[in-house]
Amino acid sequence: MFISSLELRNILSFREPPPFELGPLNILIGANGSGKSNLIDCRGILQALPNGLGSYFNRRGGTDAWIWRGSRESAEIGCRFHVDGEQLLYEMEFGPLERTLSVEKESVGSDTRRDLFLVRQGLSVRIGESAGDNAAIAPLESIFAAYRNPSDPTSITRSGRALEDIRIYGEFDTSVNSSARTRVSSSAEKHPLSKRPRTTSHLR
Repeated sequence: MFISSLELRNILSFREPPPFELGPLNILIGANGSGKSNLIDCRGILQALPNGLGSYFNRRGGTDAWIWRGSRESAEIGCRFHVDGEQLLYEMEFGPLERTLSVEKESVGSDTRRDLFLVRQGLSVRIGESAGDNAAIAPLESIFAAYRNPSDPTSITRSGRALEDIRIYGEFDTSVNSSARTRVSSSAEKHPLSKRPRTTSHLR
């Protein structure tokens, strides 16, 4: 999977920036408080979609932290990515719901053909030609977590698996004594370079 661009609106410290164009290697440089960590956390949203979107938001400050400056408007995240040679577009809107957040809109489809495989609005979901209310989808759960079909002819299931495989690295140390080159306990993280969850929020 390769994410080629990331679009953000009204989320964390990003009001409405231009799309972030991404390459195979991306280096973030900027002063403290310029949004580097926030950009990484936004990419972490994509990784959390198939499994734990709600817990991901809550671990990082909840409603007030994620919506730009406490706004009551919806936040948006979108990305263009490639799965099995196909260029896809994913978009999601989420907003405050009491003391938590709720997915309001979600869609995924071909970016080149503008053919949507999935469209969600609230609990109303259309997958392919079918449509209806799916009460099994929690307000703060992505369709990638609720829909897993090995025989899926579209790219929905494959996209969910690819998003789940995203790895975010907080450091890259290849020195002689680095964890990447020394033995690690079988109980240690399976990806020793992976960014560890933070216990406090620094998103403002």
